[in-house]
Amino acid sequence: MTLRSFSRGLPVVASMVGLAAAAPCVSTATAASTAPETTAPTDVARTSDLLPRTIAAGPPASFAWTEGSRVRVAAPGVPARTVAWLRSAPSSGTRSGGRPALSRDGSHLVVIGDQDASLVPITTGGRPVRIPADDAYGDAEARWSADGRTVLIVEGALARCTVEPVVRCTTVGRDLISEYGATISPDGASVAYVRTARRTDGVSAGDLVVRGPDGRGRILERTRVSGRRTSLPTPPTWTSSGLVWGVLDVRDIDDDAPGFSRVRTRILRPDGTVHTLSAGPIAGGRTVPFLPFGGAPDAVAFGARYRLAAGDVTRLDLATLAADGSTRQLGVSLTGLDGRSLAVLGVLADGRVAVREGGDGDEERLYLVPPGARSLGRAVARGSAVDVAAAFPNDARSF
Repeated sequence: MTLRSFSRGLPVVASMVGLAAAAPCVSTATAASTAPETTAPTDVARTSDLLPRTIAAGPPASFAWTEGSRVRVAAPGVPARTVAWLRSAPSSGTRSGGRPALSRDGSHLVVIGDQDASLVPITTGGRPVRIPADDAYGDAEARWSADGRTVLIVEGALARCTVEPVVRCTTVGRDLISEYGATISPDGASVAYVRTARRTDGVSAGDLVVRGPDGRGRILERTRVSGRRTSLPTPPTWTSSGLVWGVLDVRDIDDDAPGFSRVRTRILRPDGTVHTLSAGPIAGGRTVPFLPFGGAPDAVAFGARYRLAAGDVTRLDLATLAADGSTRQLGVSLTGLDGRSLAVLGVLADGRVAVREGGDGDEERLYLVPPGARSLGRAVARGSAVDVAAAFPNDARSF
């Protein structure tokens, strides 16, 4: 089984970050450095996916969605407004064009098109600014820094773009696994991602790499294969406590029914040391004790406990992980997941959990689920693509 098929078996994970008991297997090796390539984007041109229209300054947005050829934003108590216009509406039944990605504070919006990405200044107003691509963006994703001044464009190559005081992009990596996503440090100086496999044994996984501002990479975790057993890193996420990732132990990973045996949560602290936060078996291959998604208020990370059946998630209980390895339930559970496409987008500052339903060409719906809720509730936005300004986003939501 490939990692891609495993991700389809866990449609709401979007961040398979595990838990650890073994001694850290941190490599002191460095990854091959990528020479920075800087590009200064220009105003939206004729070939851009967005029309070069000017918008007025407005309040920060809480959520965004694509409605036909328009990209719209809104916030509680603030009427919806259009902030970007696509040259053509996304094709029905395809995941293409016009995908919005809000900064955490809702002041900026990146719109991912088929050929490029564009930055839309929501609070200051003005024209969109085109972010050139090495290639057609297709399924590219955007990941924002905590201060909203830097955004990562993830699609094969990894571009780090500053949006204040001027928009400027630098290619910092060309070897990442796009569906694993990428994550950026709170100060916007470093990035982390899982690079593509450089293996001959058929295992579709790679190594976890951190790149600093000088472009040099450090390998934090390698994929290791020993006979029928595989140990592999999962998508990382940067939180206020440090860089959090996981190690997943799998038996017969290429089989239709692989055996999941253990998950481990690891953290790279700001002082440069690596620690194991927590570890646990996947009981009977069916109960995953905890998988982190991203940062959390008053905790190291937020994530979930999973129940599996035949490789599919049947129940997901959201929780937070403390520095001592203990978990606390958030009171939000998702059930009846078989056949549904759900993604946890992140946690809002007020504790509500943002959940996206749909996708892959279907209409997407955005729900903001409060702790203790027994259902998703009513959708706050719907369209061909939706997004939310989450204070604690899930950096690996595409996994």
